[in-house]
Amino acid sequence: ARVIEERSSPLGLLTVVESPTIPFRYAPGLSLANTQEPPAQLAVFTDGDSITAITAYGGDPAKVAYLDRTTAALPYR
Repeated sequence: ARVIEERSSPLGLLTVVESPTIPFRYAPGLSLANTQEPPAQLAVFTDGDSITAITAYGGDPAKVAYLDRTTAALPYR
């Protein structure tokens, strides 16, 4: 893994990390029945702790269709 960006502010330190060897797969609430692999992601750490992700999106909705299989999608069904 390598740090590709780091920004500091009074609100905290944001660190963006990429890991081509072992890719990040951050998808909270994803169904165990999901068969689609999430696209490439960058990890964003706030103060070296809580993680969130930046998911690659090239304009093809099929690449992010795995999001339809998360608990966040339930109210929209």
